[in-house]
Amino acid sequence: MAEGWPIPSALVFVLLSLSAWALESCPAPCSCLKGQDEVYILDCNRKRLSAAPVDPPEGIIQVTMNHNELTVLPFLGDVSSNITSLSLVHNRISALSMYQLQPYVSLETLDLTSNSITELNVGSFPSMQLKYLNLSNNRISVLEPGCFENISSSLLVLKLNRNRLAMLPSKVFKLPLLQFLELKRNKIKIVDSLTFKGMDSLKSLKMQRNSITKLMDGAFFGLNNIEELELEHNNLTEVNKGWLYGLRMLRILRVSQNTVGIIRPDAWEFCQKLEELDLSFNHLTRLEETAFVGLGLLDSLNLGENSISHLGEGVFSGLTSLRTLDIRNNEISWAIEDSIGVFVGMKKLNSLIIQRNKIKSITKKAFEGLDELEHLDLSKNGIMSIHPEAMSHMKLKEFVLNTSSLLCDCHMQWLGPWLTENSFLQSVSAVCAHPASLLAHNVLSVGPQEFVCDDFPKPRITTHPETYEALRGNNVTLSCVASSSSDSPMTTAWRKDGEVLYDAEVQNYARYQEGELIYTAVLHLLNANFTDEGRYQCVVSNHFGSNYSNRAKLTVNGVCYGDTGSEVETEGSGMLHCRVGSLFTGRSSFHPGEPREGLAGHPAGGAGPLVICSDCYDNANIYSRTREYCPYAYLGEDDPLDKSIPGLKESFGEHTQHDATPLDSLISNHNSSIFLTPHDKRLSSHTPPEHYANDSLSRSFWGEGEDPSLRAPPGASPHPVTVHRTPHLAADGPEEQREAESDCFPRQSTQDHRSASNRTNPQEHTAPS
Repeated sequence: MAEGWPIPSALVFVLLSLSAWALESCPAPCSCLKGQDEVYILDCNRKRLSAAPVDPPEGIIQVTMNHNELTVLPFLGDVSSNITSLSLVHNRISALSMYQLQPYVSLETLDLTSNSITELNVGSFPSMQLKYLNLSNNRISVLEPGCFENISSSLLVLKLNRNRLAMLPSKVFKLPLLQFLELKRNKIKIVDSLTFKGMDSLKSLKMQRNSITKLMDGAFFGLNNIEELELEHNNLTEVNKGWLYGLRMLRILRVSQNTVGIIRPDAWEFCQKLEELDLSFNHLTRLEETAFVGLGLLDSLNLGENSISHLGEGVFSGLTSLRTLDIRNNEISWAIEDSIGVFVGMKKLNSLIIQRNKIKSITKKAFEGLDELEHLDLSKNGIMSIHPEAMSHMKLKEFVLNTSSLLCDCHMQWLGPWLTENSFLQSVSAVCAHPASLLAHNVLSVGPQEFVCDDFPKPRITTHPETYEALRGNNVTLSCVASSSSDSPMTTAWRKDGEVLYDAEVQNYARYQEGELIYTAVLHLLNANFTDEGRYQCVVSNHFGSNYSNRAKLTVNGVCYGDTGSEVETEGSGMLHCRVGSLFTGRSSFHPGEPREGLAGHPAGGAGPLVICSDCYDNANIYSRTREYCPYAYLGEDDPLDKSIPGLKESFGEHTQHDATPLDSLISNHNSSIFLTPHDKRLSSHTPPEHYANDSLSRSFWGEGEDPSLRAPPGASPHPVTVHRTPHLAADGPEEQREAESDCFPRQSTQDHRSASNRTNPQEHTAPS
């Protein structure tokens, strides 16, 4: 009993009862006690015994000889046959022998924790009705197949923690009645298929703190009734349905403190009764939309202490029964700040913990769909703004917030009264950082008239990128414009389908206009391909928070051949969607219909005019040019049609080239324009433009020759804008196209090469202060 702890009254009664019923014939130095239900106990703990006491009295049922110096199992004479529980913890027993255990014909519980046993052999146990066996903290490195055979018809609990097991032989665990198996703190690295087959009654398996790096397919097959599987503190790298095969009754899975970086799309196919899932302290950076498919009964999900920065669309939407979600210490600020309704579908969520996620602002739709939420923890985020309607629909009983970064303008006037009304004063610390007159003021001490909107320091996006349809191989330009009343430097990042484009070609520049900083971000996609298709978004940030643009959809169309009247349908029918010719005039139109069969590079019945289509591209697969799969093929370098119609390519390129939005149209006040380099140069608004002429392009942005759209506007610096270039992005030349068109089989579309798979800081371009 720990010092200072009170002794429960019930325990006092038991101790008094035991001492009152002590047997007079108990052998020294042991104590004989009589417990409730007429249970007689021989207590020989900590007596430095090297042998069993002589002639213990009849009626003894339980024996405890812990912390002694026994080297073999003790023999207790005639009373041995009546013993049901034998505890020999912390002795020096080095081996188990059926001959030493044979007298204990009634034994049900045997605890040999902390001895020196090195192996279990076929002859270790006699035939007996043992139900509970604890062999933890020994030196066992060998389990001989069949070692548990003589106790297999009765054993319910087996503990082998803190041993030296490096492998688990097949067929060693043929224990049809076993319900609890513990193998914690061993040296197991690989669990082979069918290792636990033959354990139909097992309810719980604990394998924490091994060195497991691989669970083979079917590793747990045969555990038809298992409900709890604990694998914490191992080296597992992924969750997949292979090693989860057959666990149809599993309710609790704990895989925290591993190195899991991937959850396979169909991982939970056999675990759809899962109620508790712990994936905390892993290496997850992404949760695809398929991450939790099939877990409609899940009640608790712990994703804390990972590096999650990407959440697939609707990743949580199927978790309709979830009540607790812990996603602390990740990087999902964008999901809260971007108003995408990331929690929609979680109708029963009661507790949400998202502390330490670098969240700066809570938007109106941040918690959309969480009508039953009662506990919300937003602590340790440095939150600057909270929309007044963000939490109005919830029934919060507990709200945790600590921030000293609040932007206390007119939009924050509601917070103080709301905190008071809902009795959150003890769990919330909210301090103003702006404006300067309210710096370090608690929001509760600020009067209603002091919350004013004199300026707008947080970036506001005034021009959003626009949806666009481009020809394959052309260059595409997307742009957005933001403004701020603050001198705080702005940074920008571009995202595609929620992924930050770390190596994108980006131009950023800023200017002052009527007391505001106007910031423009331009994204260039060189030689557009099908992998560039997606929804693009710019994110503009400064010290006061971030703002997210609308998502602009980019569609990339290919080139195919067909008769002038060729008509192509799309999607369900498997047809191609073609924009039919007049490419020579620069005009085109869509027509429904059916495509004509033809060979690669040739339309059926001879050469016909070009048409633009989403040729050979569907369901994230890119099909290369062949006569079997792609009768409408791309115009290649060596196409016969190219030779038969001189100047066709030149004419086609001339009339279909995408005219990028001229930079001239993005600049209204030319004389005050300031162009930025990707090196985050701090430029003073008071320095003449000619002082920023240090950087220049060795060649024009789009390749050989100068693109007129990039010429400096009248009155601006005559030097071209310096842009960040990534050499491999401009390498999509004929060789890559020929490779993409070399065979007939579908190829799985890989992640866009402009996206990052590792978590790094995006390329930032800083505006002047």
